[in-house]
This record gives sequence, C-alpha cells and structure tokens, in this order.
Amino acid sequence: MPLSGIILIIGILLGITTLVGILGNISVCLVVFWNRSMRNQLHLLLVNLAIADVGMSASCMPFAVATVLFHEQTIDKSFCYFNGFINTLFAMASVLTICSLCVFQYVSVVLPMNKSLTNFRCLVMVLCIWVISIFLATGPAIQWGRYEFTSNIFNCEYYHSTNRADISYNITMMLCGYLFPGVFMIFSYVSILRALHEHQSRMAVTSSISPAPVAGAPVSLETKLRMTMSFVVLTFLVCRTPFFVFLVITTKDLDHPPDFLGQLSFWAIYLHSACDPFIYAFKHPEYQDTLKDIARKFKIAITSTFCCCMSKDTNEEETKEKR
Repeated sequence: MPLSGIILIIGILLGITTLVGILGNISVCLVVFWNRSMRNQLHLLLVNLAIADVGMSASCMPFAVATVLFHEQTIDKSFCYFNGFINTLFAMASVLTICSLCVFQYVSVVLPMNKSLTNFRCLVMVLCIWVISIFLATGPAIQWGRYEFTSNIFNCEYYHSTNRADISYNITMMLCGYLFPGVFMIFSYVSILRALHEHQSRMAVTSSISPAPVAGAPVSLETKLRMTMSFVVLTFLVCRTPFFVFLVITTKDLDHPPDFLGQLSFWAIYLHSACDPFIYAFKHPEYQDTLKDIARKFKIAITSTFCCCMSKDTNEEETKEKR
C-alpha cells in the first residue's frame, strides 16, 4: 500500500478514536449531571476521569490527526511544548484518577465500616491529581526534561538525551505513569478479591444451609468482580505498557529512536482514553437507564419542536389563503 494510503488510514482511525473518546466521556458527565442520585464520591471520580479523557481526546488527538493528514514535518517550539504539556497533563490525570478509583473500591470492599473516604477527602484527592499532573507536565518548561517534535510519531515526545535532568524526568514519568499505578492497581484488586473470598467463606461456614450449586444459576459476585478487574488490569497493561517500554528505550538507547513504538505508545494511550467510559461507567445499569431517559426526552423535545414549527407554518399558510 502507498505511504499516502497508510497515512490516510492512520488519520481516519485516529479521527474515529477522537470522536468516540469525546462523545463517550461527555456522555458520562451528562449522565451524572442529569441524574442527581449519582452525585456521590464514586461518580465524582468517574467524572474527573471523563474530564481528563475528554481533554486527551479533544486537545491531543486532533493535533496528531492534523499532523498525520497534513504531513507536517516540524512545528514551532513553543507550540510543541504546549502539545507535550497537555499530553502529559491529561495522560497523568487519567492514570492517577484510575488509581483513586482503586482506592475507593479498596476502601468500599476491604474496609466497609471505615468512613474515612468522605466527600471532602474525595475532592482533595481530585485536587491532588491535578496538582501532581500539572507539576509533571510543567517539568520540561523549567528545564527538567524536554519535549521534541517527531514527525514519525506525529506528536511531541520526550527528548532523547544523556542529560541527567532529561533522564531523571523520563524515569519519573515511567514510575508515575506506569509502574506505581500498575503495582497499586494489582495490589488493590488482589486485596479486594481476597477480602470477598474470605467473606463468602465465613458466610458458607456460618450458614446452616449451604445448597449445592444449581446448573444455570447466575454468576457469583466474586466471579463478576474477578472478570471485571481482570479486564481493567489487562486494558491498562495493553494500553500503557508501550509507553513504559518506549520511555525505557528512549532513556537507554540514544542512537536508534523507536519510531514505531513511539507511535504505538501515544496512540495506545489515546485508545485507553476512548475506552475508559465503557470500562468504568457504561457497564453500570444506572448509566444505561439514564442515557435512555436522556435520549427519550431529547427525542420528545425535538419532535415537539418540529411539530410546533410545522403547525406554525400551516397556520401562516391558512392565514394567507384567507386574505
């Protein structure tokens, strides 16, 4: 296939990912705004995740799409730093919010009687997420790390250098953007499954009647949680591992910039942002029911407006005929 055809396909795929990411994450915010009963700690974190992913989809991906389609080979340095800043800001905010969701789930299941996770503390967690993300994204602007534009990656990436500041920045991004969140996520979910298993074991021992499993019985809560958490961890590893490997090679190997891996690392993060609403929100019946309610009311409003316009036009025509 000619290079122009490959570039066009890449641009279209990135455009679709952008559209899905924007619509999906805006839908999460709209659902929580629409349904007052969902304005709680969990959905505060989900809305924050959606905002971070909307920022990634609306601010970062269009730049990559435009660069691909218009064959840009270089851009202004200040704009490159701005692009690198928003890439890092929203990517880190998304990862840290996922970690906060792990904290919420851990406290809810492992420490159900602990009331320490109040609305105020959840709000403080959200503020800390953005402060840390802004700090890490601002690093290259204060000579800690550096961004450079790479036409093969269609984005501003982390600079390959032997400078200690650049290397320490890349290592920090590896730790904060992948290793710590990944380890913390696995630890949280293993603890949750262990606590749930122990609870069900105690229930089985203390119960006077322990019926044998019936064929066709619904899947247990533990099995559902195990499947969901496995999917969450697997998605994180698939979409974030290329970024980690890219940073490792960038820090170690200066003579062979990994162009394809660089592309894959950024695009996988974009894909993760587009998938987050379906992983964390839309699987819940509350979101599905509220979306259906919103769609139904919008349909009624549009139909009513159309009928009113048609009725008004008909009345005007009748008035003209009478004259």
